Amino acid sequence: GGGGGGGPQQQQFVTLLGVKSFEEAFETTDRVILESWQRLCAYLEMPAAEVFFVLHSLLSRLAEFEQGHVLNVQGQLSVDQRNAWEAAFDRDLVRPLVQSPAQARRDVMAAVDGQAAATLSVQRQVEERLSTEEARKMYACMDASLWRYVRVPSKALLLRALQDSEELRRKCAFLWYALQNETTLSALPSLFALVRWSNEVKARLSQRINRKESRILSVRDFISKQSEEERDSLRSMFDEFCDAWTVVREQKLVTAVMQFNDSAEVAEETCTEIAELPAVDENTPISMFCVSDKDDGAYLYSAIMVLSNRNNSLLQSVAGSAARGRAGLA
Repeated sequence: GGGGGGGPQQQQFVTLLGVKSFEEAFETTDRVILESWQRLCAYLEMPAAEVFFVLHSLLSRLAEFEQGHVLNVQGQLSVDQRNAWEAAFDRDLVRPLVQSPAQARRDVMAAVDGQAAATLSVQRQVEERLSTEEARKMYACMDASLWRYVRVPSKALLLRALQDSEELRRKCAFLWYALQNETTLSALPSLFALVRWSNEVKARLSQRINRKESRILSVRDFISKQSEEERDSLRSMFDEFCDAWTVVREQKLVTAVMQFNDSAEVAEETCTEIAELPAVDENTPISMFCVSDKDDGAYLYSAIMVLSNRNNSLLQSVAGSAARGRAGLA
């Protein structure tokens, strides 16, 4: 109701807050809550989203905490008893959550997933209670949508939705492909840095040194032999190569090295399994970066072939999805 009217509960609420009307009481409450929330975020020096998860996780653990810190005291607590309880509350409950907001988020999301049915039930009850005009005026602050169960969007939920729906997989064919091959796709940008550095080495050394000389010429010596104005750009290019090489190496995308053997009576290409690609730095012989299907250059050759084949698979998937009108990119 408006003005100072309304039922006994509304009048009690208005009197308690020392305001003139029920509407003003809600405005005052909203303002106090917002100001308190902002102060809490500033005090904890955390984003609002993290504070949200910390508070909800704290409330969910509060009953368990109280069971372990029962105060068997008749009457008023002494200062020492109150201080001891507050110290335990801070040490055992608040501080661990503030120091690990990621864990608080996991706690809350697990609880939300587990209570979906209960939340939907509450939503239906609220909607029924607010079904009349009189009830909506009485509970003006209780928007039923506030009780609606809404999952926080995540990659895991998207993947689950695609797994559960063949129709959705057809409509979003490329998205389905990308999620299935996420690790591979994340490494594809490395292809450019690998090819650019190897092309630079080839352009500067091809027909200038033989294979034996390339095995004793380090990257550091190779760069130092270039003109002064070129050295910085070459070092930067090599650093980008090293970053890309690390991505391919750590993801273990290359599990076998392809080599061409022309020393036998019949030339053949062989594959040798490897645990991981060798590490590289400025002391590495330049022969490692001379793309070849023989000797040291076979490692880089194999890495480029793996990434190129996967890049081609990606392009084929995009082209096929687009041709069917279901690229799933919108």
